[in-house]
Amino acid sequence: MDDVTTPPEEKKSHIVSFLACATLCYLVAFIGSQGTFQGLQGWYQAVNKPSITPPSWIFAPVWTVLYALMSISLWQIWRAEPSKRKSLALTLFAVQLVLNGLWSWIFFAWQKLPLAFGEVVLLDCAILATVVVANKVRASASLLLIPYLAWTLFATLLTYGFWKANPSTATEGQNIKINLDDQSPTAIDN
Repeated sequence: MDDVTTPPEEKKSHIVSFLACATLCYLVAFIGSQGTFQGLQGWYQAVNKPSITPPSWIFAPVWTVLYALMSISLWQIWRAEPSKRKSLALTLFAVQLVLNGLWSWIFFAWQKLPLAFGEVVLLDCAILATVVVANKVRASASLLLIPYLAWTLFATLLTYGFWKANPSTATEGQNIKINLDDQSPTAIDN
């Protein structure tokens, strides 16, 4: 239906569903930002950065636009006719959202660079899978995720660069203590 013939109650339903999708995406942004803020001032300022690291001010506007595109994409998938592909697209979207929010905590708050790299590679795969499946549900929903995938691939390159530029940070806290016989703990290097 076009906008002229859409009943008012259906228009209201579209607005509510869009706001729900946007709220979910920006909630993940907020949760991730809490991890970012924990490491941004002290650790991030002191750590060695790859030469391709953009200025810090660029991240907030880029992510704001990307979360807006993600919100619209999710909304388009949500409004599609019920199908197994729609269910799979929504599931994959949820998986990539969780991985998205978690990366900031692993990288900034916990400063686990090798783990952050592995996690962002999983995020790349989850976004790519979401793009592929969303394309079978609604092509425009898939296209809206392409800038997000491109930026996250760049973030993968950056994460790898941070890991390699800071080998001491990458290995700190990597020992695991195991107590096998209720005596003194034994350290095992990973």
